[in-house]
Amino acid sequence: MNRSLTTEKLLLEASAMELYEDLVRQLNKDFIRSGVDQEFNIGIKPKSLARSLVAVLFELITGDFEAYLNLLYVIDLSEKSVKDLPEQRVDEVAHAIALLILQREWKKILFRNRH
Repeated sequence: MNRSLTTEKLLLEASAMELYEDLVRQLNKDFIRSGVDQEFNIGIKPKSLARSLVAVLFELITGDFEAYLNLLYVIDLSEKSVKDLPEQRVDEVAHAIALLILQREWKKILFRNRH
């Protein structure tokens, strides 16, 4: 995945390829599998999805770290990608993790649609 890819660019690419709803469904599937009580509306706008995802991550990091770690495990984020993040404030970590999550979920969608 391109490191310079931003959340906005990724979501625009998903929309342009008509795979945005699949991305939201994948997010919902993994949130359910991890036991995190959060569901994103399929019709949610990309900017709202990004904001909501960051907010949920912030809440998990500060309020239920075990659930946060379980979510990362279920989504299959590499430990290295998380550890490679620079030391930063919790809100910045939530933004960075949101991008990593969306990149990982997007990778799943692309793989599924190419095979």
